[in-house]
Amino acid sequence: RGRVRSRIQPGLVLSVCCFLAPLALAAAPADPATLLKGLTDRGAGKLVVMREKAAADSPIISLAGNLADAAPGGAMATAKAFIESHGTLLGFPPGALPTEYGTFSTGKKEAGGETLTLVPARGGVRYLGGGVIFSFQADGKLRMAAGRYRNLASVPPAGIDSATASKRALSEVAKKFPGSWMSGNGTLTEVIADTEDGGLAHRFVFKITV
Repeated sequence: RGRVRSRIQPGLVLSVCCFLAPLALAAAPADPATLLKGLTDRGAGKLVVMREKAAADSPIISLAGNLADAAPGGAMATAKAFIESHGTLLGFPPGALPTEYGTFSTGKKEAGGETLTLVPARGGVRYLGGGVIFSFQADGKLRMAAGRYRNLASVPPAGIDSATASKRALSEVAKKFPGSWMSGNGTLTEVIADTEDGGLAHRFVFKITV
């Protein structure tokens, strides 16, 4: 008396339902046609698009028109905002600008405009051939973006350090010009260069006067 007994009969199946909130998935980047239409509408139908080849699906290498309003923070901030929204048109990966990159800027010109170049980099080595030039009006609006960004994530490392590369280069020079006078130990520069098969590779450029 006073007790509550709970009894589960043999063979009774209990089912428990769990309702989970749907996972938040990252939105896929808009397709090129949609992005281009947005830029065309923004510029009242005036958008100049240049491609590597005449084919309609050939990679875009230049956009000119009323591309973006000036963002707080100047040219760099405007370029980053454009890359985040439309960068895939010029080869940038979806989303924000990669964390490692190099910059070149002409600063303000007499007419008030400005040019900013962003180039991909890896391990502190820049690849100038994969840069994109952003040109701005005097009011800070982005009016042109020219170039094709190259992702360096798959570029293999050089395989040797700079000291070893310098020693090898000096040795080869001595073999080719035995007994010749040399201006010191030369200079060595690490670069990312195009390969014959269309890829990219780390290379060392050695310069010396003999």
